[in-house]
Amino acid sequence: MSAPRASDVPRASAAPRASGVPRVLLLQPPFVQLNSPYPSTWYLSSFLAGRGIGNRVTDHSIGLFERIFCREGFRRVFGDARPAALARLAAPPPAGGGAPSVDGASESAIRFNLSRFLSQERLWLGSIDRLVAYLRGQDPEYAHVLAAANGATPDGPRLDRFLQSVDFSPSTDDAPVVASLLLADFADFVTTALDANFALVRYAESLSASVREFPTAEKAASGWILSAFYAPLLEAEWDKVEAEAAPTVSEPFILACTIPFPGCLGGALFAARSAKARFGSRVRTLAGGGYVNTELRSVRSARFFDYFDYLCFDRGYGSLSAVLDAEGILAEDVVDGSAGSAKGALAGAD
Repeated sequence: MSAPRASDVPRASAAPRASGVPRVLLLQPPFVQLNSPYPSTWYLSSFLAGRGIGNRVTDHSIGLFERIFCREGFRRVFGDARPAALARLAAPPPAGGGAPSVDGASESAIRFNLSRFLSQERLWLGSIDRLVAYLRGQDPEYAHVLAAANGATPDGPRLDRFLQSVDFSPSTDDAPVVASLLLADFADFVTTALDANFALVRYAESLSASVREFPTAEKAASGWILSAFYAPLLEAEWDKVEAEAAPTVSEPFILACTIPFPGCLGGALFAARSAKARFGSRVRTLAGGGYVNTELRSVRSARFFDYFDYLCFDRGYGSLSAVLDAEGILAEDVVDGSAGSAKGALAGAD
């Protein structure tokens, strides 16, 4: 899809700058690696601040994790998973044992693990808050509980394999591994019982790889995890945007999503759709990042632009400047970004 260069985009009338009021929300959608945050939003934030453009960075990869992996989040998971899991357990086994899961588990193994997780609900509810606090370095004494491996904490197939490799005698040095495997085991339970697209550090990655067939990729924005947990997180985010913008509530603002990997596309689509439903014409949505640069240059589906007004390619600074210039937020600055595409508008961000 061809697109005009930034210089060809009609310039909106310049709005007065208000550096204290965020005009740009730089958003990292879920999910990326939790222990190595993707830095692009912070670089762009510094760039905007240096030009007097009020902005704020928010990492919804971390935010969504916090909503799921806590006692109340687990209550919601078990509440919704139990009926689905019990129905599967009550159904006759598929002829021939059924097809294996993505990780190779047989139907009998899947059923065994579903039963195990349901039976350990109290252990999971009683452990998750300390487990996360330990991984954050806030509860170092919990390492001794994890290393005891005496039934005081839940378990799962990933942890089983690790414990077998250490003769079921983990040390406190192994506690970080034990804790991480417990989180991965619970994520597998969610994937099996409720949302096949969910994983700890990515969402609907296989669907996102098919972006040229947009109806397939669009399914990435309709999963249980996003509806149950991300929707309320976004509503809280939009409430904050409304509160921050109260003095200039009629002015447009930019929602800039970075999509570095395929596993972020579903969250980005969901966030953009939610923002448009909440703010209508007040919000301009744009997407940039490594995945956009490599996979979306030749996007053909017009429906993609029901979500994003701008696609940003290559160098982020110049391209973001071009968007702001087109929207009248950065009308005085020189624009030198490379062009991208969107409903007759522009741009490029990394």
